Parts: sequence; C-alpha cells; structure tokens
Amino acid sequence: MSDDKKNILIAYPHLLLPHRGGTERVACTVGEALRAKGFSVFYLSHCVPDSEDTSSLSSYHFVLSQKLTAEERKNAVMALCKSHEIDVVINEGGEFGYFDIFSKHVLGPATKVITCLHFDVYGEIKYFRRDRQYRNITTSRFKRCIVHLLTALRLDPYRFKFYFSKKRKHQQMLEISDAVVVPTPVIADQLKKITGIKSEKIFSILNPVSFESTSPRYDVSLKEKVILYVGRFSPDKNVDIIIKAWEQLAPKYSEWRLEIAGDGEMREALHDLVHDRNIPRVIFHGHVKDVIPLYNRAEYVVLASDCESHPCVIQEALLFGCYPIVFAFPAARCLIFSNRIGSIINKHHVDCLADELACVIDNSVSNKKNVCVIENFMSKYNPQLIGDEWNQLLENLVFQKSDC
Repeated sequence: MSDDKKNILIAYPHLLLPHRGGTERVACTVGEALRAKGFSVFYLSHCVPDSEDTSSLSSYHFVLSQKLTAEERKNAVMALCKSHEIDVVINEGGEFGYFDIFSKHVLGPATKVITCLHFDVYGEIKYFRRDRQYRNITTSRFKRCIVHLLTALRLDPYRFKFYFSKKRKHQQMLEISDAVVVPTPVIADQLKKITGIKSEKIFSILNPVSFESTSPRYDVSLKEKVILYVGRFSPDKNVDIIIKAWEQLAPKYSEWRLEIAGDGEMREALHDLVHDRNIPRVIFHGHVKDVIPLYNRAEYVVLASDCESHPCVIQEALLFGCYPIVFAFPAARCLIFSNRIGSIINKHHVDCLADELACVIDNSVSNKKNVCVIENFMSKYNPQLIGDEWNQLLENLVFQKSDC
C-alpha cells in the first residue's frame, strides 16, 4: 500500500448517527475502526430534511439538504470529494436511487466506490405486497381483471416485474461499484444468483458489534418479565405481528409486558392497533438513544421482519443475555448458533410467534447459562477484527490497483 494518506467518505441518505438504526450503527462502527487504522474518515448524510437538528454533528460529518435536486446533489458530492481528496466512497445501504451519484463512472477513476448491501436480496420478492410496491400502477379495469386472474393463478405480473426490476438494479450495483460488500456469504450467493454474474467484486464482511467494551452478560438483578422489540416502524418490520401475538398471550401472562422501542412511518397505525383492540401492557418508548437499559431488563427480543440479512439487534441483544426469537431469514441459523441461543420460526404467522413465545415462557427458556457460549460466538464480531478485514479489502482491492 502507498504510504500516502487515504481519505474515506461514508455516505448514507439519513444522518449517520449510531443510535438512528442498524445501518447507521454499522457505518459508524466501521468508520471508527478504519479511523483507528490511520485512515481519515468523513461522513456524508446526503438527503436530510432541513428540520433535522444537525448542530451537534462533528466537523467531519457533512450534510446535504433534502431540497437539493438530483443534479445539485451530484455536483455537491463531486465537489466534496475533490476538496477533501477522497480516495474511497463507501455507499452504505446500497441505495438504488443514488447510483447516479455514487458510481465509479461518475466520480471517476481516482475515487473508488464500495457499495454496502445490508438487506436480504430476495426478501421483498418473497414477501411481495403489490399494494406496497405498485400502488395505482394501472387504472384500466380490463388490465386489473387480467391482473387479478393471473394473481389467482399465482402468475402475478407485478411480482415478475418487481423481480426483474430488482435484478437489473443489482446488476447495476455491480456495474457502478469497484466492490460490493455484503454481511454474510448467504447474501453474496443471493447477489450472484439474482444478477447471474459470478463477480469477484463481491466480498462478505460481518457487521461489527457496536458495544466494543461490553462483554456478554446476564444480570439476574436487572432482568424483568419483558418481551422487547427494537427497530424501525416500517412495513417490512411487521411490528403489528408482534403486537397481535402479544394480544393472544397477554391474558395468560399477566406479569409480562411488551416493550417497543423505535419510530417510523407506521407509528400512528401501531398505536391505533393497541388502542383500538385495548391490548394491555404494551409500552411504546419511541426513539431511544441508549438501548442498553432495555436489553438489560428484557428476557426475550423479537423480530418479525420480511427481509433481514444480518440484523444488529440480535447481536446486541445477545450481549445482554436476551434470548432472540425471529422468523427465518437466510443467515438466521448462523446468527442464532443453530437454535442454541435463540429460536427461529419457519412459518411467518402471528399464531406461530404466539406459540413460540408461550413455549419459551412456560419452559423458562433463557440465555442465563449461555454466557460463555455467547462470548465465544460474539468474538468474531469484534470491531477491531472486522476493521482488519476492511483494511485488507482496501489494501488489496482499492489501493493496490491505484498504486500500480
């Protein structure tokens, strides 16, 4: 590697603050790990509403207004890369809508582009919802009748159109990137399958645990009878399934409660669900900056997502002795260590989640005696080790080529 100072820009549409969400937390943890390796790391939040409070951001965290046009945003990014002599742009989240900016063809050969994909490639296709993806796609009554007929025959044209749209976007991702980083080998295989490209640009690097100084623990004095959800309130997270499952359990388990931490577009709908059905002992915490107290008192952490790939919540929860219960996703068995430190539900249904929760509560299943197992399992998620992998990727793939 060249001894010249290397500058890295980590970009994401929203504010890159670790308490904002899983992608943000991973980006910040990786950024700090690279900073510890001697790189100069800058952050760019490139689609931020003017109402956001950015006063506390550091001098190396840049923000672009949501009101900028696509061309203005593109010019601003290019000017930023030029003025700060950016060598590498890491496009977090693999945001399809910004490939016209974070592309090696746009930024030029002097700036390398690494795209990070954090989601299950097939998740949205598997759990396709036409009302979410293609609202008002046609007004023709004849066409709607044809669509309904084909849908009844399981030949939904919207699903096929959505599949080929995703296929093309992922192919484009490989075209515009010098490298694509995914969190697990399973997602790497998915990406190769949907694109039909056996690309050497695809690299699998685990998401680091952000609580670097925390050793796994189960503190009996802090644990309460709490079932916990932490995450966004978006359709793919299916928080309503968790609430409906708890609705079935609440009458029997009167000493238990459901705590929900997060925010998002479905906030009002979820609050209304609890209120209209008069579901007891559901506590909404809203957006929480410090989630450690929540993990400390929770016995179980539940996820009901459509398309997870490597959710940070599972790793974080394990650190504090929580027992994760999730619906099956591609890397679930890797993360939950073959069911020894958590439960995986194969059928995506309210009743299945309710049954599993009842089973673990009735049998007092917990991770109380699994702290040593968790410690050994979590060692591979150490930020320093994952920083080494990123360093190796940058050296072998990016800087070696630029120095030739």
